[in-house]
Amino acid sequence: MRDTNQALCFVLIVLISFPIPFYPFLLIANVMSMASEPAANPIPIGLSLSADGFLWGSTLYPVPYTASMVGTVIWMIKSDFKTALFWLLLSATYLFIVGLLFAAWMILS
Repeated sequence: MRDTNQALCFVLIVLISFPIPFYPFLLIANVMSMASEPAANPIPIGLSLSADGFLWGSTLYPVPYTASMVGTVIWMIKSDFKTALFWLLLSATYLFIVGLLFAAWMILS
């Protein structure tokens, strides 16, 4: 079981680290979106919440990513891969929620 958790930890580290090299480009696009002129017509609340949620969630992604990686590394050094997996799943859940917000934004727009 330890080997399975260890392998799963390394796979999740790769998956949740995938967006990090693209973060500077995402940050520029998010800042440009946030700085744009407000719409003249009222925007439906669902569209506004999903768009703002995605923009803020993806902009702040390095914060939960860093916290997750610190927790993961600490528990992997202690050879407690089950707890390390928990820390990784927190970051994966955050990414999943940001992805759902993006999907909602695209569907509602």
